[in-house]
Amino acid sequence: MFRCSSLWSKRCAIKAREMFGSFIRIKIISADKNGDKLNVDLKVENNACYKFPTGFPSRRVWIHLKVTDGKNVVFESGRAENGRIVGEDSPYEPHHDVITKEDDVQIYEAVMVDVNGKVTQTLLRAADYIKDNRIPPKGFDIESAKPDVSVKGKAITDPGFKDSEDVVSYLIDVSGHEGPYRVEAELLYYPVSYPFLKDLEKISTPEIEDFLRRFAEVEMATLVSSDTALVS
Repeated sequence: MFRCSSLWSKRCAIKAREMFGSFIRIKIISADKNGDKLNVDLKVENNACYKFPTGFPSRRVWIHLKVTDGKNVVFESGRAENGRIVGEDSPYEPHHDVITKEDDVQIYEAVMVDVNGKVTQTLLRAADYIKDNRIPPKGFDIESAKPDVSVKGKAITDPGFKDSEDVVSYLIDVSGHEGPYRVEAELLYYPVSYPFLKDLEKISTPEIEDFLRRFAEVEMATLVSSDTALVS
C-alpha cells in the first residue's frame, strides 16, 4: 500500500492509519449471490466529532472494492493509480447510493464552485459547495443544518446517508465466473486530490514545481480501514 521515499514519510503514513482507524470504519454488512448478481452492502461509520474528511477541501476518502473468483478480478471500483482514482468523473464524481459499474466510485469529499457555478480548486474563488458528502458526526441533523455546513449534492436524497454513517450497495454481474468469491473493501485517504494537483500544475513557480516533484515520490493513498468476506 505504501511506497515512501523516506523513513519519515513511512512513519507518517503509519501514524495516519492509526489515527484514522481509531474513529472511521468500513464494514461489509452483507454479501450474497442471487443468480448472476453478487449483492454487497457496505457501511462507512464515522465516530469522530466532525465531518470526515475534514479540513482543507483537497482531502478525500473513497471506497476501493475488489471482487475476485480465486483466479481473476471480477469487479474493481476505486483503484488508485499515480495519485488518481480510476473511473472518477470530471469535473467531479457524484455521490452514489447504488454502484453497478467499475467506473462509478464512492468518493467522500467537498467540491467547491465559484460564483458562476464552475468547479474550482482555489479557496479565494470558492462561493459554495456543489458536493459535500463528507460523513457527518453523530447527532448531525442533515435536514436542519445551516447552508455553510449542510450536505450538498445527491447525498441529500440518499436514504442510507445519515449522521455518522453511509450505506453503499454494489450490484455486481458475476456471470461467466465461478465462486467462491472474495470481497475486499478498503477505505482509502488522499490528503491532496488529483484535481487539486492538476490545478497546481497550471502555476509554474520553483516552489510549486518542487512540491509536485516531492509529492510524486510518495504513495499518497493511506489505508484507513478494511474488511473482507467470502461468498459461495
